[in-house]
Amino acid sequence: MTDREQIEQEISKFISAYNAGNVDAVMACYAEDLIKTRQGAPAENKSQTAARLKITMGQFHGHLSVTNEEIVVVGEIAYVRGSLTVLLTPHAVGEPQQRVARRFLEIWQKRNGRWQVTRTMDNMG
Repeated sequence: MTDREQIEQEISKFISAYNAGNVDAVMACYAEDLIKTRQGAPAENKSQTAARLKITMGQFHGHLSVTNEEIVVVGEIAYVRGSLTVLLTPHAVGEPQQRVARRFLEIWQKRNGRWQVTRTMDNMG
């Protein structure tokens, strides 16, 4: 399997985990030294991202869809650029209540044979 295919596989795992509400599996895609910068919010480390996702997934069922527009691999570093949409439906109500649409840029590193996101940022597109 090529490095690009490995990254695509990790992205698929991330989407499946997010849509299943599995915070631990989502967080496994992120490196320990993660820095995540989201539109209109302060930067987060991995533990802050996990805490925020636990709250969100405790209140909502999320449906994530991702379009990868570019995946570039150079040695042990790669970047992925694309767009994402999240529909959030409260557990208590059956209709989506929030729609989040963003563009993203992720920096990936291959460590111990496994690709993980080390830096990620998003903004409104």
